[in-house]
Amino acid sequence: ALHDEDRMSAILGCKALSKHYFGKPVFRDLTFELLPNEALLVTGPNGSGKSTLLQILAGLVQGEGDVAIDGEALTPYTHELRRKIGFAPAGESSLFLNATVRENLEFWSRLQGLGAQSSQ
Repeated sequence: ALHDEDRMSAILGCKALSKHYFGKPVFRDLTFELLPNEALLVTGPNGSGKSTLLQILAGLVQGEGDVAIDGEALTPYTHELRRKIGFAPAGESSLFLNATVRENLEFWSRLQGLGAQSSQ
């Protein structure tokens, strides 16, 4: 588990995070922490686990290991914590092409129960 002192300053962190599909490892023992005002860049070839990692960090897919957001462990039952996370998958299927950027943000914000004001 992530130690309390590690969780205090990190806005996002994982420890010994792994994911397997059908017994095949996608990634193993990933550990990092993201501090305020830092950015996370995830790169790699197709099929290397980038989307899977982001889905785990967003609480959409379960991985093995620990994930913490703002010092709180992310579990399938931390619904309020998951509301802090925004996840926008790439591709045309995640956007309404005839809508403006603002309209898309307002739609997805309302869907998450955040209201239009949160999209601004």
